[in-house]
Amino acid sequence: MTAAGGARLLPGAFLGRVLAQRRSVEVAFGYVAALSPGTRANCWELAEAAGHEGWGRMQALLRTYAWSWKDLRAELPALAAGWLPDDEGDLIGPGIAIDETAHLKHGDDTACVAPQHAGCTGKVENGVTTVFTAYVTAHGEAWADFDVYMPDRWADDLPSRRAAGIPAGLEFATKPQLAMRQLERLADADAALDLQGGMMALVALRDAAAKVFRLTTAGRLIAVFGTVAEVAARD
Repeated sequence: MTAAGGARLLPGAFLGRVLAQRRSVEVAFGYVAALSPGTRANCWELAEAAGHEGWGRMQALLRTYAWSWKDLRAELPALAAGWLPDDEGDLIGPGIAIDETAHLKHGDDTACVAPQHAGCTGKVENGVTTVFTAYVTAHGEAWADFDVYMPDRWADDLPSRRAAGIPAGLEFATKPQLAMRQLERLADADAALDLQGGMMALVALRDAAAKVFRLTTAGRLIAVFGTVAEVAARD
């Protein structure tokens, strides 16, 4: 099998467990493959980059195809571990990193958009913040879980939540609370991650991270051999 074929097979297999039809999997793979710094994330440009004649299939993927983003998120740990194998001679071993990333936005219609600190600029910006957990090896890192942070202004604004499609039952959670939930989910999916110490490493990270997050409003943590080191933090 060629490298290109292998790169296509692994994500395709995971998409096939979330989407029922083969053509839906092809559209979803085309969507992911089209994402790049040079392509704007709208259906027209993504469809063109994927080789589609029109934007219809891309829009259908996001609006009408029957699939669960939570089911797709649950596949991320195994996909990350399969994509980033660990070297036997790596003395550090695979680990888990927790961080947040900001997506800058214009206007106030995008779900969960609000003025908030953006690490990419170091300033308060209008944007959406995503808290994520990454699986890290000597070959790189890949997301293993994520949550979009919902600011207070959205948590208390039911009309805006309904217009943006935010479930009424979704309650406000701080960024540290979102990180803790991700660690709980990863502990449940422990078999998918080849971590040194396995479940015990995740439990140790969860408990230690809870203590660290009491001292910092945001930070980046990495677990190595079941230990936790705070490698960066900001007020």
